[in-house]
Formats: sequence, C-alpha cells, structure tokens
Amino acid sequence: MLHLLFWTVLMVPSYLTAQTGPGIAFEIEEHNFGTVEMGTVVRYTFIYRNTGNQPLIASKAKAGCGCTKVEFTADTLAPGESGGVTYVFDTQNRLGNERNSLTLWTNAKETPHKLKFHGVIVPRQTQSEDAIER
Repeated sequence: MLHLLFWTVLMVPSYLTAQTGPGIAFEIEEHNFGTVEMGTVVRYTFIYRNTGNQPLIASKAKAGCGCTKVEFTADTLAPGESGGVTYVFDTQNRLGNERNSLTLWTNAKETPHKLKFHGVIVPRQTQSEDAIER
C-alpha cells in the first residue's frame, strides 16, 4: 500500500503540469554578436523547439527596425521538432552599442516571442597608402 501511495504522489504532479497544446522553448532568447566593424552583416539563427503535445504553428516574424531583415518561412512543427528564425543585421552607418530585436508569432500560449540581439560596432579599420606601399 505504501508503494502505491508513493507512486501516486510522484505521478500526480507531473500529470497536472504536463504541457497540453503546442509549446515553445528557445535555445537562447538573446544573442550577443560581439564587436564587429561598421559595414559587417551579422547573421544568426534562433533555434526553437515544440515542447507541447500538439503541432506548433510559427506564422509570422518581424524585425524591430529597417536595418534588420528576418529570414523565416511559416512552418508547422510536430511535438519535439525544431525550427529557426534568422536575423540579418546590416551595421552600415551604425557605431557603438547596438540593441535590437525581432518578434515571432506562434500558436503557443506564450506568444508573441521577442528575441533580442546586441553588440558593439566599431569604425572600419583602413590602412593608409603609406602602410600599403611598405
């Protein structure tokens, strides 16, 4: 009897907290692209996984500003499958600390999902003509 009570106590909480419907989990939700020279195009893919027990539908993704493009194809992921949304950030005409984001919409309860990225943009290093001639 004690054995049955032990398993009942152990199993009931996991049953009550089981994910019903689609769910989403990201490997990371903020990416640090480090220090790059102005004019560099930064590209990174945020990976996510359907943690629920029903299909996850990723329907829309949007960049936070015009300097960022989002590469994304609307997709349906079965439970346990993974997908990704990529940002392409053009650092041309930008200097210093940069913070930006993109937003992903899905049919999971916790939507939309705001994914962030940041880094530092420094002036492009140019060599003088004297340095090139040597």
